[in-house]
Amino acid sequence: MARKDRTGNRKTREQRKQFKVPELGYYLIVTDTEATERCFFTGLHQALPEDVRNKLVIKVVETKTRTMIDKCLELTAYDAQYRIPWIVFDRDQVQGFDEIIKEAEDKGIQVGWSNPCFEIWMYAYLGSMPVIQDSWTCCSDFGRVYEAKTGQKYSKVDEQMYGKLCKAGDEEKAIQIAQQKLEQCKREGKTKPSEMCPCTTVHELVGEIKGKEWPLMIKKIKWKDSNVLGSLELDFTKPDGTVYNTVVIAGENGSGKTNILETLANFLNLGSFDPLGELTYEVNGVTYTLTPADINSNFGFHKRKNNADGTEKLVASNKNNNRASIEEDMLDIRHYGCVYTKARSGFGTKAIKSSTTEQLDNSKYENDEKEDFTQIKQMTFAF
Repeated sequence: MARKDRTGNRKTREQRKQFKVPELGYYLIVTDTEATERCFFTGLHQALPEDVRNKLVIKVVETKTRTMIDKCLELTAYDAQYRIPWIVFDRDQVQGFDEIIKEAEDKGIQVGWSNPCFEIWMYAYLGSMPVIQDSWTCCSDFGRVYEAKTGQKYSKVDEQMYGKLCKAGDEEKAIQIAQQKLEQCKREGKTKPSEMCPCTTVHELVGEIKGKEWPLMIKKIKWKDSNVLGSLELDFTKPDGTVYNTVVIAGENGSGKTNILETLANFLNLGSFDPLGELTYEVNGVTYTLTPADINSNFGFHKRKNNADGTEKLVASNKNNNRASIEEDMLDIRHYGCVYTKARSGFGTKAIKSSTTEQLDNSKYENDEKEDFTQIKQMTFAF
């Protein structure tokens, strides 16, 4: 008997074929526009380095606003390869804007919404997100700025729009601007997306995809009054300012190698910030520096400074306090998880029967206590 999908319908022979899930994910983006989002995300995908692009799929599907959620559920039910479903749409004149967002999120679909329209997100590439309440004015004003910056007229169906935006503007700055606007709206007590204008969450999707290149790189670590390490400082940047992908720490027995890794892993696994005095890292090209909070740094609380614009934020969260914010905050170094295991010989593993993105990402915070290395996603060897 033919297998059925989640909706109870029988799958065709073609649908029953086994699909290999791309190593870096399969993004299903359902939108309610005819071309703009498709052109943008197709351009983004093409701009990724070839080795990343070949491991990542972005599929954009266009449908009507009222059927976006159903289309997402339909496609994720039929094809197991659609691992990361998103809907991307604008407030514009949409009825039930907030309700659509809530329903999608309740059903496990991530949402990239824009208020008033997608162009407000692209505006950020060119340096600002001006206060504009309606889509027509936003598109019109953006078109004038776009032409002034690129020397070409703006077209919603231009398949080169993404490349032109990146060349004329700054994607890293755009993500910062969008995040700042989102945080500003929340500080002002606005809880509904329809109330947040100008605002967008498309930057979260873009940042997530771009982060597949190298989402997080630790640049520098400094300890403060450590019993073992004192005020040791380690700098992982190359002479040209880029960061080493792989770091090997070597030294004699008792020199502190294990303590270096243990104190760092303790914080990254949602524990204490102490005895770290300073931790500098890069996310999507933007550098941040962490220092201990004035109180409760032993709980992992810390201050995060954006080295580009000088702004500073108190981050008061750990495994027991406001943990959900860590999952949502892509600027939090702990968002990306950490696996740490002590050096030993005689690795043991169980039989690996299957491997999926979902299985490997079940736990991002892993201290190996059982000496079972079956699910380690990445290993770094030190000699």
